[in-house]
Amino acid sequence: MNGLKKNIVAMVFSIGMSFSLFGLTKPVYLMRACLDKTTGWVTLYLKPETDPCNSFKYYRIYGRDDILNPFQLLGQTTTLNTNTINLLLSNKKKWEIYISSHFACNGIDSFKSNAIFIDDVPPSYVEPDSVSIDMVTQKVIGGWTTPPDADIMGYSLFRVDPSTGNNILIDEQKVIFYNFTLATFNPIATGNRLAIAAFDSCKNGGLISTYHSPILLNVSIPTNYRCIKKININWTPYVGWKTDSNYLYVVDINTNKTINCIRLSGTTTSYTYTLPYLNTSFAYFVRSKKIGSKITSTSNIVIGNVPDFPIPVTKTNIDKVTVENANEIQIHAVWSAFDSACLYVKNPVLNWSLLKSYKPGIGTDVYLYNLANTSTQIIDYKLIRFNTCGNKADSTTIHHNLLLQEGTPKNLLWNPYNGWLNEGKSVAYNIQKWNGSTWNTIGNTPSTSYILSGQGYGIQRYRIEGIPSPNPSNKAWSHSNEINIDLGFDTSAKDTTLIPSGFNPSGVNPIFKISNPAISVGQASMQIYNRWGEIIFKGDAIIGWDGTYKGEICLTGIYIYVIEAEFRNKREIYQGTITIIN
Repeated sequence: MNGLKKNIVAMVFSIGMSFSLFGLTKPVYLMRACLDKTTGWVTLYLKPETDPCNSFKYYRIYGRDDILNPFQLLGQTTTLNTNTINLLLSNKKKWEIYISSHFACNGIDSFKSNAIFIDDVPPSYVEPDSVSIDMVTQKVIGGWTTPPDADIMGYSLFRVDPSTGNNILIDEQKVIFYNFTLATFNPIATGNRLAIAAFDSCKNGGLISTYHSPILLNVSIPTNYRCIKKININWTPYVGWKTDSNYLYVVDINTNKTINCIRLSGTTTSYTYTLPYLNTSFAYFVRSKKIGSKITSTSNIVIGNVPDFPIPVTKTNIDKVTVENANEIQIHAVWSAFDSACLYVKNPVLNWSLLKSYKPGIGTDVYLYNLANTSTQIIDYKLIRFNTCGNKADSTTIHHNLLLQEGTPKNLLWNPYNGWLNEGKSVAYNIQKWNGSTWNTIGNTPSTSYILSGQGYGIQRYRIEGIPSPNPSNKAWSHSNEINIDLGFDTSAKDTTLIPSGFNPSGVNPIFKISNPAISVGQASMQIYNRWGEIIFKGDAIIGWDGTYKGEICLTGIYIYVIEAEFRNKREIYQGTITIIN
């Protein structure tokens, strides 16, 4: 009997243990109860239990709308494996609810869940920490701090319409940082207003925050920035918190170096920036710092290109300084017609002084300087070009005239043409001799001296012609002053002066001239008078007169001549008459 009892007890214990280990032995866990305040329906979220012994019949839901009232049956469901239960409440108070599970594996006991109150409290107020422009993507970004609520499920992001003030839902995400598309917020346009609100697991939404707007930066480059070296920068203040300081950053794009970080007051929204140099691109942005915080907001980046004046097509230059007439120096100058220029002369007493100024639109000039003694002076000249700002842009090298002088014994000396030499050109010098009607080149040298030999006798006239190389279009040359050098006389030549008594301008001998082997061109002059004492010709007696006056052949008749000759260290005068026979 005792053994039978032990077996029965063991069996019951075994069955009980089976029920305890594997049956419906504990309640469901009620996670939250969410109320739709519009309809009055409540949704219960729970974790159901398994029922391997198949004892489950139903869940019963109990609740009360006041702590002083007893719980009442609100409804039931026969679905075991459900995660949600929906009930329609009689009012929209803050109900306390629990769930009773029927039955345990013994078919008698039930299990009571935890009791929770309906979640109708919205999350705490939250707003953006900062709305900014991403330095790399140049898109609007926003960030915020998670509120202390334990049941935050995400955030609603709104774009506030600046024209109506309406909140337009952009997205709902469980993030604390968001990168907005250009279609949502244009970083270089006004009206970028972001507001946010947190929501919990019951979709209870918190208050929508005040909006935050990022900084919008604008850079204005004046047309005369090259002259004033300044640009204007302005920006809209950050909206959402008060600004402690604004930091203006300037970065050289070419070197990728920050060249300025200028701290400004929190109320400053504009700045006139002085350009440190030109011919580069600068990137500008402003970073604002929140009062009492390390939080900042960065504006959009604006790139401003500030090229310097372009190199002119026409180089500022003095092509040549040349003596073309006695005591008159020609200065041939060229420069960019878009700019102004000034031509200067170096006065031994007053140093450099202005000869002539040129307004834009000219670009070239041949200036005649007639205040020099070209037989004794070397005069320096330079041309300075000024840009449209009136600032000196560039200058030529110093150019000067060639001064020819007689050396001993019977040689030519002159100064180098340094204007061309300082420009990297080479200079060759032609020695030219006057033959009575034109200049003939009798020699060439790169040096600045020339010995006269085999050049005949008597007084000869010389000048120097400088030629630079390279010489585009062969338009550059420089003539020196002219000098006369007495080369002496040929002692073997007879000293007999022959003067004709008549000639025929249209005949075989059409020229009236003297003949003397001892007299050279330039040593004898001739004057012809008509019967009324008028001078009708004046010239070189060796070259002679062709019998014309004002382009027409003179009438047949007698004319008076006066001839003066200086040669062989003596001076002779011949007077008489000449008959024209036509």
